[in-house]
Amino acid sequence: RSFLKVSALAGGGLVLGLMSTQLALFWYGVRLAMEAAGLQVQGWGAMAGFGLGAFIGAMALLLLLIRLGGHLRERMADQTLLRLFRALGVLLVAAGVWAWVAG
Repeated sequence: RSFLKVSALAGGGLVLGLMSTQLALFWYGVRLAMEAAGLQVQGWGAMAGFGLGAFIGAMALLLLLIRLGGHLRERMADQTLLRLFRALGVLLVAAGVWAWVAG
């Protein structure tokens, strides 16, 4: 697929992503972390800049992941890719359990 077609597909997912209730909780967490670090974002201009920067960064990351996923699908066999995703899932679950036990 071309980059523009991938961009159009990602834009369709944007509407679904905005409907996620976890999105607001995530950005509240980011805002609280900024406050805890001493970064004060005050006023409409600063908030608009923060929101725009966060949106552009998230979209860039999403498009990068889509391109990487397409590249991996072309280069790797289906079984290898399946094993890679399963290994990543096990790693993430283990990290979550470790953080829960340690915290």
